[in-house]
This record gives sequence, structure tokens and C-alpha cells, in this order.
Amino acid sequence: MAKINNKRYPDSANIYLDEVPALLGPVRDWPQVRRVESPAVFARFHSEHGYCMACGISYGVTLEAHDLASGSRKSAELTNLLMLCQACHREIQSSKELLPFALFCKWKHDRPNLNWIRLTLLLGRFVGELQTKILV
Repeated sequence: MAKINNKRYPDSANIYLDEVPALLGPVRDWPQVRRVESPAVFARFHSEHGYCMACGISYGVTLEAHDLASGSRKSAELTNLLMLCQACHREIQSSKELLPFALFCKWKHDRPNLNWIRLTLLLGRFVGELQTKILV
């Protein structure tokens, strides 16, 4: 269950992360995901988020939009993007084990654009627990 300290994590539609498996059913029954390609989405995301969603730095660094679902599942959608400084981007991109932390950052800093169902479909798997900090 997606709880940390008995906290549940609702998205912009007030759907809780721990409800997604019951709503979507078995992975084999999921609909095919259609990717979105839109430079305008990236431009809008950059203009709305002027700080790193992982460490909070907002000045003197280059910020980059990180795709939570990457590779062939990469999609230019606000729910799939996380603004990071280069150092945090490099660290989060270096390990799939940091996805629960990246998703927590998305929930904490960009809930209006968060859609657990769409993000789960883009990732191609259920997300278990969120991490509130990087566990090394």
C-alpha cells in the first residue's frame, strides 16, 4: 500500500496511488499507450517550474525536465515530467531504484499535473511505495 507514516497520496483527480491496481486490473488487460510528442508541453513545464523538485535549488543552475517514464514509453505530458537540476537529474536517471523518490517529488511539487493512472500506464507497471528521501 502506498503509505508513508500512514499517509496516502492522492493525484489531481483525488485518486489514491494505492487504488490504481484495483482500478486498472491486470497488466495484460491494460490499453495500448499512445505517446504524446509536443515541444510546447516542455516549454510550458519549464516556464511553470523554476526550481529543482528534488533538492529545491532555484538559482545558479540549469534545470532539466526529466521523463518519469522513459525509453519507448517516453511521452511529453505534464504528468510524466519532473523538473530537476543537472546533479539530481543525473542521480535519478542513474538508477531505476530512485523512481519511488522521483514520484514522491512529483506528488509533493506538482500534484495539479499528476495523474496516477496515466503515469502507471506510461510506466507499464504498478508503482508500489513512494520514498520521501533518497535511500543510499
